[in-house]
Amino acid sequence: METNVVTTKTETAHEDHNEEKELSKGSEVPVPPAEKKQKEKGGFGETLAKGWQSLSSTFASTFSDMKQDGIALNQKFGETTNQLKNLLGPTVTKKINELANSARHEASNLSQQSSKLVSDVKHLMKYDTPVFGSKLKDACRGYRVPVVVDQCISKIEKEGLSESNLWILPFNASSTHIPDLKAKYNSGTAVDLNLYSVRVAAGLLVHFLKSLPEPLIPLDITHLEELIDPETKAAAVSTLIYDPNMPKHNSTLLKRLFKLLNQIYQHQKENGIKVSDMVTLIGPTIFAKFGDDNSREIISLLITHWELVFDQNI
Repeated sequence: METNVVTTKTETAHEDHNEEKELSKGSEVPVPPAEKKQKEKGGFGETLAKGWQSLSSTFASTFSDMKQDGIALNQKFGETTNQLKNLLGPTVTKKINELANSARHEASNLSQQSSKLVSDVKHLMKYDTPVFGSKLKDACRGYRVPVVVDQCISKIEKEGLSESNLWILPFNASSTHIPDLKAKYNSGTAVDLNLYSVRVAAGLLVHFLKSLPEPLIPLDITHLEELIDPETKAAAVSTLIYDPNMPKHNSTLLKRLFKLLNQIYQHQKENGIKVSDMVTLIGPTIFAKFGDDNSREIISLLITHWELVFDQNI
C-alpha cells in the first residue's frame, strides 16, 4: 500500500513538473482560456497557440511596414507638392490673375455695351417722327446731329474726298438704294454704310438736307450784302451762325457739313469739284431765298473760310 502511494505521489509530481514546463513555454504569448482548455486535451492546443503567435507576429510586422510606407509616402507627397508650388505656383497665379482681369474687362465691356443698347432703344422709343422730312431737332432724336448725317459725312471723309464728280452726279449710283435706306433710318433700324459705295452716302446726305422743311440758316442776311472783305464778312457770318436766335442744332449741323465741304475743296486738284458746283447743290437747303449773289457768296465763304467762321472750341 505504501509503495503504491509513493509511486502515485512521484507520478503526480512528475506531471506537475511537466505542466509548469508547458505553462512556461506558453507564457510568451497569452493563450485564451478556451485554447488552454484545448491544449490540456492534447497536441492540437499547442499547435493552435503556435499558430496564433506566428499570425500575431506577421500582422505586427506588416502593420509596421505599412506605417513606414505611409510616412514615406506622405513625405514624398509633401515634397512633390512643394516642388509643384515652387515650379508652377507663380506662373499659374500670374496666368489666373491675367484671366481674371481679362474676364472682368470683358464683363465690363459687355455691361457697357448692354447699357448703351438699352439706352439706344429707350432713346429711339422716345421719338416716333421720321428722320427724313421732319424738323432738324426732331430728326436729331436727341443727338447733336442726325445719325444719318453723321454716318454719311464720316464715310465721305474716309473714302470720298478725292472722288471725282461726287457732288455733281451723286444720284446715279444711289437712286436704287435711297428709298430702302430712308425707310431704315426712319424706323430706327441700324444701317451699315460700309455695305454701300461712297456715292450712295453722298446721295443720301443730299436727300436728307433737301427733306428738311426749314433752311439751315433761317435768319435775315441782307445786312451782309455790303461787306466785301472776306475776313470781315466771315466774322459777320460767324456772328450770325452763333446768334442766340439760331437753333443750336442748326449751327452744329452747319459746322459739320461745311467742314466736309472744306475738305473736299482742299482736295480740288484730285476730285476736280468746283466750289460753285457745291454752292449750287446745297444752296437751297441753307437759305430760304437762295440764288442771289449775296447768298452764293456767303455759302462760298463758308466752304473756303470754314476755320474763320466756325468756333473750333464748340
